[in-house]
Amino acid sequence: MAVDAAPAVLGGTALLHYAGFTRSPQHQQVRARLRREQPELVAAGLKLHATRCADGSVLLGDTASDGPVPGPFRDEALDVLLLREGERLLGGPLRVLERWGAVEATAPEPFLVAQPQRGLLVVSVTASIGLSTAFGLAARALDGFL
Repeated sequence: MAVDAAPAVLGGTALLHYAGFTRSPQHQQVRARLRREQPELVAAGLKLHATRCADGSVLLGDTASDGPVPGPFRDEALDVLLLREGERLLGGPLRVLERWGAVEATAPEPFLVAQPQRGLLVVSVTASIGLSTAFGLAARALDGFL
């Protein structure tokens, strides 16, 4: 599935999770409003975003746990909640074609770029922004390394 160049659409709960938004002075006001109006979405860690793919399908995401590493099973109630909110965001019914689950690296900073020894470069996205930042990070890290 190739992602098109079309922009992603973010639901309000995505604003609670990404550093580009959480640094805003209004962040706490947005969080308080969403907790009041959509507490189940905030409690679920829903980061609602939709990206149109080249084949016309939509990549819809995601729910995340900020706790310890999740077990091997997904909570179907979270997927149902995500699909419901995706339909509301996009204004129509959606049909699930595939589900993707991932365990992501986490650290205090969103990017890890280290050169532990000469000739070795270690790069990792350590936040849930890998899909939207990985190619830019790779190019930047390699430009500096090479």
